[in-house]
Amino acid sequence: MKCVRTMRPATEKIINAWAKGCDGTIINPIKDGQDMPHNSYAFLGVLRGAGDMIKKCIQKNYDYYFIDHAYFDAGQNPILVQSNQK
Repeated sequence: MKCVRTMRPATEKIINAWAKGCDGTIINPIKDGQDMPHNSYAFLGVLRGAGDMIKKCIQKNYDYYFIDHAYFDAGQNPILVQSNQK
């Protein structure tokens, strides 16, 4: 699995931990218009190109995990993880 960097020190630790836990590889965001050569990705948030990459994953039917903080009833900073896998 390719784990996409957030480019922000405060959130890099989360995607780094995800990569360590799934034996993934950290990559920089792939710019719009460039090929996404792998078929499994993990994202934290939708900024800095991640949203465009998620759209490509949907179009190409790639597996992906979307990680973000909870927006409603957040309590003690819970993390939300969603996957397109069935």
